[in-house]
Amino acid sequence: MLHQEPYSAVDFMQSFQAGEEKGFDYFFRAYHKRLCNFACRYIKDTGVAEDIVVDSFVKAWHKREKFTQEAHLKNYLYRIVYYGCLRWFESQQLHGRHNQQAARETESAEQSIVENIVHAEFIHLVYHTLEHLPPACRTIFKKLFVEGKSMKETAEELQLARSTVQTQKDRGIDILRKLLFPSGT
Repeated sequence: MLHQEPYSAVDFMQSFQAGEEKGFDYFFRAYHKRLCNFACRYIKDTGVAEDIVVDSFVKAWHKREKFTQEAHLKNYLYRIVYYGCLRWFESQQLHGRHNQQAARETESAEQSIVENIVHAEFIHLVYHTLEHLPPACRTIFKKLFVEGKSMKETAEELQLARSTVQTQKDRGIDILRKLLFPSGT
């Protein structure tokens, strides 16, 4: 049995262009969460944001032959999700469900699309980096920072001393700092 090298991003791009499911799956897994995060910066309804992201993937799939690089696909997906959010706001306005607060939020969001993309990409990077923490440290870190639990709640839930939770928290912060900012900045 021959050992095959793992697929590269270029291989997945070619697979996507060719209409193969593995190419679509790869990019869906790679970008779905961050695009949902991006859409949620505009639309506070997770279900609607999810629908917009899925629709955006369908649109990208129909135009798959045009994408020659992952960066092109990624840019297209962010752009189409953004416009999907705007179309959703317009439809809400037509149905009288759009209030002045949401209109102000939309204007503000339009002015900071790059900031929202950077935010979505940074959140993705942080979640990806969390997976590099040792298991016990990762569990504690997620309880504290993802679930928003207190040190006391985390210690009680995991049946650990509060000092252990504090040590693992500090260890996690140190590891993440080194992974996210290797130059020490």
